[in-house]
Amino acid sequence: MSETLTERLAGEIEEIFEPLVNALDSPFWSDRLFSQLGVGKDDPSAGAILAALDALVELKNQISALAANPSPSFDGIAQVLNAFKGAFDAIRSLSNPGAAAAAFAGFGEDLVELLIGTHVASRYPLPNISALTVTVLIAGGRTRVRRV
Repeated sequence: MSETLTERLAGEIEEIFEPLVNALDSPFWSDRLFSQLGVGKDDPSAGAILAALDALVELKNQISALAANPSPSFDGIAQVLNAFKGAFDAIRSLSNPGAAAAAFAGFGEDLVELLIGTHVASRYPLPNISALTVTVLIAGGRTRVRRV
C-alpha cells in the first residue's frame, strides 16, 4: 500500500524535527544546546527560546496526529493550522525588540533553515547539490549564495 501525501509530508516533518525533539527530550542535550547558545536555564531569554522550540515540537506532533488519521476532520486540520500559527508566532517573538530573547533575533528562522538543510543534504544529496549549482549559476556573483 502506498503512502498518502499527508503521510509522506508528516514523515518528512518528523525527520526534520527529530534532532530538535531528541535534544529537548534529553537533559544532557538540552543543557548542551542552551550552553552553546550562551544561555543559562535561569536566564530570562531561556523561557522564550524554550517556548519557540516547544512550539515547533507541538507543530510536529499535530502534523503526525493528522497524518495518523486516515480521514482527517476539519477540527484536526484546524489544530494543525493553529500549531503552525503558534510556532511562527513563537519564532517571531524572539525577534521582538525589547524582548528578553531579542539578542537571539533570527534564531528561530536559522534553526528551521538548519534543520531543513541538514535533512535535505543527508536524505537527498543529489538534488541538494543540483540546487546549490543552480543557485550559483543564477546568482552570477550578484548576490551572496547561502548553502542550505
